[in-house]
Amino acid sequence: MKNWQILIGLVVLPCLAGLSGCGGQSDGLPREAVSGTVRVGDQPLAQGTVMFTPVASGADAVQVAGRIEEGSFSIPRSEGPTPGTYRVMIIPTQKVAPAPEAAYPEDEDPALAKAATVSNIPAQDGFEAVVKAGGPNRFEFTLKPNP
Repeated sequence: MKNWQILIGLVVLPCLAGLSGCGGQSDGLPREAVSGTVRVGDQPLAQGTVMFTPVASGADAVQVAGRIEEGSFSIPRSEGPTPGTYRVMIIPTQKVAPAPEAAYPEDEDPALAKAATVSNIPAQDGFEAVVKAGGPNRFEFTLKPNP
């Protein structure tokens, strides 16, 4: 009976030891933390998503994304991009405020014009960011508001 206990111990204990570290293990990539601000014109973007897509391909090239809240984003090192050049896409999820009624010509119904101008800010991807090993990797992006 003791041989079975020893055998089970030799098989089960290493398996349990391997499982215990699964939660905090990294993927081994040299990731970096990134943070920054996103504005629409001169106003902070209320909410959205920032996406970093690597320009180069390779084993270390990873696409990452983070949430934008009140004009700021922060992606921790454990989830961040690896050093390199990235195309950055901003995907807003807020509405643009309509222009005041005084901005419309007299012959145009402001209610109709206002309804036409309230739309989502289009996603914009003409940005580039270079993530450096050891940082700091803080970026500022400014979106063009709807006309």
